[in-house]
Amino acid sequence: MADMTDLILWTALATLLLVGVHLLAARFHHLVGPRRSPVHSCLAGITTAYLFLKLLPELGAPGHIAGEEPDIGGRRLAFAIALLGFVIFYAAEVWAHRRRAAETVGRENERVYRLLLCTFALFNGGLAFLLPHQVATHGPWITGIYVVAIGVHLLVLDHAIAEVHRGEYGIHARAIHSAGLVCGFILAIALGPEAWERAAQPLIAFLGGVIALQVFREEIPAYKQSHPVAFALGAAILAALLLLAERLPH
Repeated sequence: MADMTDLILWTALATLLLVGVHLLAARFHHLVGPRRSPVHSCLAGITTAYLFLKLLPELGAPGHIAGEEPDIGGRRLAFAIALLGFVIFYAAEVWAHRRRAAETVGRENERVYRLLLCTFALFNGGLAFLLPHQVATHGPWITGIYVVAIGVHLLVLDHAIAEVHRGEYGIHARAIHSAGLVCGFILAIALGPEAWERAAQPLIAFLGGVIALQVFREEIPAYKQSHPVAFALGAAILAALLLLAERLPH
């Protein structure tokens, strides 16, 4: 029971930190800056490094989906689920942008915006649902790196959404996204460890595909706007933190 209590406390702390990122994101937009800023490139380096050093290796891990021994079918299934997440969210983004570009009015445009909010909230729910599994499997230090990388990712996404939906995206929208995190945490704790083990691996694959899409589309600046040194610095920071966390006791 003590171990389970510790796990819930660490997971609750991680969830609250991510909720704090959402609710306070607007105050840090000046730090993120436009895509041409060195800080933006550095943050993009952090999330890109996490994608390549942690998420993608987990997708390629043996028996990742079925919990079985190494086989090419298991790896292929993991990447197929990641591709599914990539395609679904890509299609949703394209549809939303086309509807907005067509200048649909009134209720129709509001429906598009609310759909985007709900989609982001579901994405957040999946991230939070994974937290107990992260703590149980990797310990609090690696989970801390997960929170740092995802927190940076959410901060940059918040900045991108605010630029597109300037007049609409405010504290109420951020509260909906935060509610997604809280609901994911509550659901994970309510369902218990057996549900984490069954759902975590396909969910990691699906969210990995979504994060890959968001990193490449929203975070990495175009080459004329990018600062390669700042990007490399962000990637090096994340890599060093991962290396340090893996050497610490769980």
